[in-house]
Amino acid sequence: MTDEQAKAKIKETIGKTWFFFEEDNDSFSLRTREHGNVGDEEPGKEDIAEANRLIKLLREAGFKPRGEVIDEWVDVTIKKEPKPLPRDPAPPGFVWVGSALIRQIPQPATPKEKKQLELYGRFYSTAGPKAKLP
Repeated sequence: MTDEQAKAKIKETIGKTWFFFEEDNDSFSLRTREHGNVGDEEPGKEDIAEANRLIKLLREAGFKPRGEVIDEWVDVTIKKEPKPLPRDPAPPGFVWVGSALIRQIPQPATPKEKKQLELYGRFYSTAGPKAKLP
């Protein structure tokens, strides 16, 4: 889902509310201090109840919202889906694994190669670097 599609779905899901909508590089936020006490830095009960309603609606719509109270502010935050990083195609004999370029090991073709690969794999995976080859 693109950011624009997510934004439209969030707005459609929450309907009418006094929370205002903000967007930054990695998240969408719904924030208010409409019923909070600015002088005492305490949130309003109505704001907390509305935040809980919005969180419930957003979870039902498949989002993973997070509620937070900071002084008189009540926030509901939804993280954006990470975008894959553009990268060059892998050179022959290599493959991308996450953000690492890994060399592919060809499959052994002969019984001798299979035995060598088996010994090599056992040596490094179970015995450790100080073990002696059998």
